Amino acid sequence: MSSKSSTFIRDYSKAIAEALHDKEQDQTTISVDDQVRDAYTALCFDDPIVSSDEACRLLSKFLLKGDYAISERLVEGIRQATGRYEQSLSPAIDKIENEKSLRTETIGSATAVGYAILAKTVFLDIPFKCCQESDLRTVQKLLGSFRGPRTVDTEDQDKVENLISKDFQISDDPLKHAGANNEEAVVNNNCAYDYDELGAEESDPSDFFYESSAQQIDWSAWEDTSFDPQKLSKPVETDDWPDVQQAISNLLRDLSHSKFVPIDATLWKHLDLSDALTQLTLTLLVENNNLNPMLDHLRQWSVQPLNVMRDRILMASNPSLTGSTNTTVLKDYLSLVQSLIAVDALQPDNVTETSAASVVGLVNLSSICTQGKNLKEMSTIRKCVIECCEDLGSLVERTTTHIAVEREQGTLPSWVRLIWALLPVLEVISNISSELDSSANRKTLATADAQWLLNSGLFRQLILFYLKTEKFSGTTVDLARRRLLQTLQFLSLKSMTLLGKYAWRVPELNKAIHQSNFVEENNLVDNLLWSLMGIELAAGGSILRTRNAPILTPDSCRETALKQFHKVCQNVVLSLQVIEKHRQRSEKDQNDPNVLSKWKEPIDDFRRFSNCLTSCPVLPGLFKQVFTDEILHEEMQLIKKALTDLSSTTSSFSASDISTTVSKTAENDKAGEPTERPDNTFENSVTMVHKSVKTIIMACEDTSIGHAQLSSKLD
Repeated sequence: MSSKSSTFIRDYSKAIAEALHDKEQDQTTISVDDQVRDAYTALCFDDPIVSSDEACRLLSKFLLKGDYAISERLVEGIRQATGRYEQSLSPAIDKIENEKSLRTETIGSATAVGYAILAKTVFLDIPFKCCQESDLRTVQKLLGSFRGPRTVDTEDQDKVENLISKDFQISDDPLKHAGANNEEAVVNNNCAYDYDELGAEESDPSDFFYESSAQQIDWSAWEDTSFDPQKLSKPVETDDWPDVQQAISNLLRDLSHSKFVPIDATLWKHLDLSDALTQLTLTLLVENNNLNPMLDHLRQWSVQPLNVMRDRILMASNPSLTGSTNTTVLKDYLSLVQSLIAVDALQPDNVTETSAASVVGLVNLSSICTQGKNLKEMSTIRKCVIECCEDLGSLVERTTTHIAVEREQGTLPSWVRLIWALLPVLEVISNISSELDSSANRKTLATADAQWLLNSGLFRQLILFYLKTEKFSGTTVDLARRRLLQTLQFLSLKSMTLLGKYAWRVPELNKAIHQSNFVEENNLVDNLLWSLMGIELAAGGSILRTRNAPILTPDSCRETALKQFHKVCQNVVLSLQVIEKHRQRSEKDQNDPNVLSKWKEPIDDFRRFSNCLTSCPVLPGLFKQVFTDEILHEEMQLIKKALTDLSSTTSSFSASDISTTVSKTAENDKAGEPTERPDNTFENSVTMVHKSVKTIIMACEDTSIGHAQLSSKLD
């Protein structure tokens, strides 16, 4: 190749590269308005595709500055765009592959991240700005032409449906519609219509569409009229506060974490999403509603931003969706919840109603305590719970005062919900579940934490709360009070020197526990545990003398514990005999409520007591003071004998069950139908008794054995 040819090719390539570079520069420098306009217009179509993430960011800025406003078409387009990613989260779809495809979608189009940023602007930032404004015109300008679906009254809806059905009612007689008076309309072949009347006899020029006439239609003008961002952004000036309130409600209704899943931890922090969600929550719950008449009606949506943060925390433990655990969101969420709970303490003392913000805060704290057990940051949650003790004590105190008002009015007690919300929170403090399952933590309660429970007043208020609700009755109320008492018991067992001694010295509580009807209202295990605690707490001169109650001494507590444990073992033996009787009769009996009531609860109580021995380090030592090896051996032998008798009658029955199940499974597999497996309620309960017997024996043989060691030996 000659030098002239190579020089020409080099110069020609350079010119092409410069021209392409200049064209790209022109597009990036002068087309900002065009990008925003095109993005807005694209979102007005079904299944929208925006050119780039940058266009989505620019459109978000324009919406917040007020250059454009939202509209029905725009909001629906964002719903559809974010909905594509929401559908990819379905278990039936490969999440990782869909996430890759949706994050990159196609070359030259926006990804799921860009649509998520738009969703933040429309469903979070704009409602927040509207709630901050007290001027109706400003709110109208932010909302543009968007109003969303309006609430239709039920009576009006019925009238509309009746009207529609009346208009579209089809008569049974086709002649009424074909011209009943026209005899020529009915022909010999039973045709009800005259097709000559239905069709045109001669061709009509208007039936044809010529290409020349199409050139006269200005399609660009039609498009501008329908999807012009400026016209769609024009506010509805005739609307009043109820109209804009309905529009904001429609936006907040769509606020969910599923729209923000594509946003990773770095971008979440850059967008200040946690701060925006926090500010919206505080505005809806704590802000003075005199500044904005809508806030009272929008308060029902205050849980939406809290749900977004909670779902982010729980989803952060799934690496396939977020890539890493986001501890910052957890801290922001707990800080917000803690601030909401503290609102009630700021109210005047003469206010009997608990603050709505504090109730919402407590419910969300309870939720994260329940659902966050699998998170590695459980210590962070526990720290927040400890810090909230003083505010929780104030909330319980105000609720206790409100109980008297409810009793006078004879209304259904609303404080039951407070108990159910408090239980998971208190379980985090005590490291033990109210269900006393085998996963309970054996660690004792730290002295500093126990002292703070006393100093904050929470432990005292819980005791008073339990005593104040004594005169209420009902299945739900009794169960709630029983769980609250058990939680107080577990806290006392975890800190015998502080909380246990304090609870023991409350005369009203001790009198209620040692009354004759306490065992009937609760169960033998609760009475047994309180009696075992009394062996230590009643010693050293701490003898309680209460009116209308026996004098409690270590010897009397030891005698009561011995008697109650003997009853527990007897009830287990009786339950095993009932199982033997009904197991031979029919498989259906194990799910019969009448049968379950006879044997299920004693076995569950026996399991609770055995798990409590492994969860509370102080109990095995107290238990060994009451039961010598001879007494314990005698009680356990009775249960073992009942288990032996039961196994001899159920072995052959179980074998037949297995053969029947195998044959049914083979037949159903051929037919492609699922197999309905039998319920092994009886067998599971018998296994539970076996394990509980071993647990009690091993816990008493070595009182220093750890919970993990005991579990491994039993397995």
